Amino acid sequence: MKQVLMLTAMALAMVVPAAPAGAGHGGSGDGVSKATAGLDKLKSLAGVWESKGNDSERVTVAYEVVSNGSAVMESIRHADAPDMITVYYINGDRLMMTHFCALGNQPRMKASVPAGDIKELRFSYVDGTNMRKSDTHMHGLVMQFLSNTHVHAAWTVYEKGRPTHEVVFELARRS
Repeated sequence: MKQVLMLTAMALAMVVPAAPAGAGHGGSGDGVSKATAGLDKLKSLAGVWESKGNDSERVTVAYEVVSNGSAVMESIRHADAPDMITVYYINGDRLMMTHFCALGNQPRMKASVPAGDIKELRFSYVDGTNMRKSDTHMHGLVMQFLSNTHVHAAWTVYEKGRPTHEVVFELARRS
């Protein structure tokens, strides 16, 4: 019986490839550790937040840690507008996000993650699906972590290839 188990283990070792160094969630590289720290900061937002949008409309934003801790899903619910979803995740050594916009497109952005205590994350446009770069889309996001209960989020809107305005949320933790 021991011989069968040993042969099975050896066969599996030859068939199942080892993950490359730094692959997945974590690793020892500086970029990977910064990306992980950025995702951990976003995980700390888990719960329900409220804000008033640019037009004083009430907005509810919920953050949920999903996919066995490998992503954070943000749900933005406006009183009089379609809901939107943003998913934050690690791709290699970068903190990324995909925004599923009410405009029907999906811009992807990467974050600039500072070393040390994270007070701000700056996301910049990489590419998008269901759109041309000149189409109206979200092109950037700056999240400022003012305290454990307050976050300033400013989304940059692009139209015809240039920034036109920001959509700002002053988020306060509800639960």
